[in-house]
Amino acid sequence: MREGKRVAIRKIEGSDFEQVSKHWYSLSPSEPLSEVERIEEVFEETRFWTKDSGTVAVFAAREGRLLGTIQFHVPRSKRHGVEIGYVIHDEADRHKGYMSEAVNLLVELLFSERPELHRIELGTDKQNVASWKLAERCGFRKEGEFRNAEFKNGKAVSHLVYAIIREDHEKRHNRLPGTDT
Repeated sequence: MREGKRVAIRKIEGSDFEQVSKHWYSLSPSEPLSEVERIEEVFEETRFWTKDSGTVAVFAAREGRLLGTIQFHVPRSKRHGVEIGYVIHDEADRHKGYMSEAVNLLVELLFSERPELHRIELGTDKQNVASWKLAERCGFRKEGEFRNAEFKNGKAVSHLVYAIIREDHEKRHNRLPGTDT
């Protein structure tokens, strides 16, 4: 689908099922897909790629090793655009810049293949410094904070919201708005 210097992204395939099943929300932000049989069912129905949602596998480009996934979906709110989420499966592969490159590849893919798309956002736990720094490196702007948005281990956790809009993406890549050049 898309290849960068260190990572490549592509749509989910059957050969990915065993590994991604170990990471419950690796394929879907709404359903903890952990059983290969259920993953196969959903794959047959959607191929994990629809108008409103999708998942790509993230690979180390040279080794061909599956590193993680990135999902996108239309948020439940009335905001226009899609929301993304991501995970690097193995702790040893984190903090090496793989996901930053993969997110940039997915942003490029979504904006180029979906001309009606004008906004991509992501939310992250306020204490997840690596995630919000990734967002900033990828050109996303901080738009706000949802205070006490979730409870983890009995503690209230706030979320930060970041977004990149088509116009910012095109300026960042010195493109004329509405073109691929």
